[in-house]
Amino acid sequence: MKTHPHTPSKSLGLAALITAAAGLFVAAGQASASVIEFNFTGSLQSYTVPVTGEYDLMAFGAGGGAGGIRGSNRGGPGAQIGGRFTLTAGTVLTVLVGQRGISDVGFVGGGGGGASAVYVAGDPFPLVMAGGGGGGAGVSTNTGSGFWGVATRNGAAGDNAATPGGLGGVNGFGGGAGGAASAEAVGGGGGAGWFGGGGSSGAGAFEDGIGGLSGPSWAGGGGFLYYGGFGGGGAASDVSGGGGGGYSGGGGGGLGAAGGGGGSFVWSESPSFVLALTAGSGVLRGNGLVTMTLIPTPSAAGLLAIGGLGVLGGRRRRDVGR
Repeated sequence: MKTHPHTPSKSLGLAALITAAAGLFVAAGQASASVIEFNFTGSLQSYTVPVTGEYDLMAFGAGGGAGGIRGSNRGGPGAQIGGRFTLTAGTVLTVLVGQRGISDVGFVGGGGGGASAVYVAGDPFPLVMAGGGGGGAGVSTNTGSGFWGVATRNGAAGDNAATPGGLGGVNGFGGGAGGAASAEAVGGGGGAGWFGGGGSSGAGAFEDGIGGLSGPSWAGGGGFLYYGGFGGGGAASDVSGGGGGGYSGGGGGGLGAAGGGGGSFVWSESPSFVLALTAGSGVLRGNGLVTMTLIPTPSAAGLLAIGGLGVLGGRRRRDVGR
């Protein structure tokens, strides 16, 4: 029988390669999900998708600011919403992380919380967008805690008191401002929506009550004494809470009342949409948050390793047959 003196070393080398590649494949298949967190920075953030695959996008709207003496009227917590999308490597995402509405320890309303979102600039809708909570009322004797950011598309109306609260925004538009009794007694500003800013109750002078702004700036309302959170939160007035920013904005509180929470959205009609994830109203009281999770699959390296074994195995069989 003809011997092949180099066959044992080849077999040993191939066995080692099989073991190493199999380990690589198993490790690739069992790899833990890669999670990226985006926290509040005060400006829009940009992220380039590194690898084509399915990603879970979760957005948490910011909470509204507290109002009343020593913050006795708490701001409403922001909403949570998420979806799974197939994203292509090189796609540039814009990430908006909302700011908690501005609070004051005096006899003052709380600003509306800002929305959090992930979107591609130029697209007609955000991939996901979570509404911020409404600001608390400035009148400490009023049962005026801010309304929750809501998991549905339309924003919540502001509460009524001496004047009516602003209507919640619908179908992606901003919330209305709370009613004013006079130029110096105004309601809270409405939260911004995807398609437009919130309504204003005051003229931006001493009493504020200015609506939040939509994109591209997503600035909170205000500019003199009272401010809404970055992400389109409506500004408070001295006695009224601002509405939360969201896909549709929350309404500003009426004179002496709390603001409404912003609405939330997941773009289920997007070509890249895979499935909806957890959604909930009233989840987060602080600044907003966005998370992005790459769903683990066997990596390209693992697949190449298995493919490489097939090539080497074919070679080995041809060598032995000579």
